[in-house]
Amino acid sequence: MIPNAYPRFAMADKPFEFSKNLKSLLNPATSALHKVAPELGLFDTQGSLQRESTLVAQMLEVLTDLREDGVDTNGARLLDSKNDRGFKGFTRSPFGWSDELVRLLLAACLRAGVVYVEQQSPGGPTALYDFRGTDELFSKASAFKKATFVVAETSLSVEQIKRASKALIAMGVTGTAESGNAIASAVLSLGRVLKSRIDEARIHAQQGIPVSDAILTAHSALSEPTTAKDPTAVVNAFLAKEDVWKALAEGVEALKHFLDANRHKDFDRSRRLLSLAVDHPLSDAHTQRTAFDRAAKDIETIVANKAVVARWSDYCSAFDAVFSAYREAFVQSYDTVRHAVDAALSEIRCSEAFANAPADRRDAAVDKVFGAGRACHYPPLTVSSVESLLLAASKRSLTTLDQALVALPAYRSQVEAELAALAMPSPPPGEKIYEWRLGSLLVGRRLVTEAEVDAALDALSSEIKTRIREGFTVVVK
Repeated sequence: MIPNAYPRFAMADKPFEFSKNLKSLLNPATSALHKVAPELGLFDTQGSLQRESTLVAQMLEVLTDLREDGVDTNGARLLDSKNDRGFKGFTRSPFGWSDELVRLLLAACLRAGVVYVEQQSPGGPTALYDFRGTDELFSKASAFKKATFVVAETSLSVEQIKRASKALIAMGVTGTAESGNAIASAVLSLGRVLKSRIDEARIHAQQGIPVSDAILTAHSALSEPTTAKDPTAVVNAFLAKEDVWKALAEGVEALKHFLDANRHKDFDRSRRLLSLAVDHPLSDAHTQRTAFDRAAKDIETIVANKAVVARWSDYCSAFDAVFSAYREAFVQSYDTVRHAVDAALSEIRCSEAFANAPADRRDAAVDKVFGAGRACHYPPLTVSSVESLLLAASKRSLTTLDQALVALPAYRSQVEAELAALAMPSPPPGEKIYEWRLGSLLVGRRLVTEAEVDAALDALSSEIKTRIREGFTVVVK
């Protein structure tokens, strides 16, 4: 009765242990595949799937015919296609195979790279080429029924497989079996990693970190190899973009090293110093100006080419020259001002005004301008790093230092006037005081003729007399 109802049952009527055999098949450490369910004759002693064996050949024939007819070859239909015309399912006539046999056969085909699996995901169907991690897909009937099994049309030559394998190794992917399915799976996994690294790199680029175009423009090269439905198409698309993938892999790895070494912080400091130099440049006559400009130009060329990460040593060499030149100019300018301030302070303390001022009040008058934290306080300065130079320049820039030399005589006059005022007798009670500063009417004026001198003195006389007529006692500052 059974031979008549299930004429193809006999080919499957062989002993096997489903759970034990499935576990061995899906274990990457299993090398003697011919010893797995040996009665079924799935693998030869070389570990190759025996595609011409009765069971395997029958499975592949059904999968191929159904796909050609446009029929979905999911696990449920392969087991029992209900009332569909034609193929009714392997558990139905004329086969009568057990569902465990069907699952074990397809697991063997996936292990050999002869079939691959399509699964539904929120983004659409995704291809699964690697047998690793598929235990539940085959051990649980519900998961098996939802998966679709497709014959892998492996038309890749040995040369293509070896070339793809070599390219993957060059990008850090090792241990990949030299089969179309295994390589396609490795390409998909690498593609997902590289896509993620591109997204991270774009965020870094928005934060001002120099990211090369080899990374930022490579997304399109990942598209076809990571979306193709057939492993052969995946590998061919990968080989067509091999150079772009390699450049991308090298770029993201170099960027990771750049970030891990905190070089982005050094880069940020360098950009801040260069920005400072634009706002407060070296004078054209400065001895370091030519060296500074040449190094700064080299830096901007590297930045414009987005080659900072790749040419970090060149960038550092150029920046060292920039830092050295700007540091020398800054320290030189600071020391010039400091020495001038020290000289002015020494002259004030030796002046008649200082000697005549009350001893208990004169130091305070001087400290208002020359004391710690005041306008003319220039303590000894050590500038040994970029950070220390940026800090010092944030308090007193090159521009401010140049202006300080111009302003120093006025500050000295202010202190001397204050000291002179301290030496004067206290005004009587109720006396109205007007502090008049000599420079208020003369600063900026050019006197060339005697007539211009007379006019200036007349203006001074008029200003002072006006205040006296108003009832003020005029104190010249």
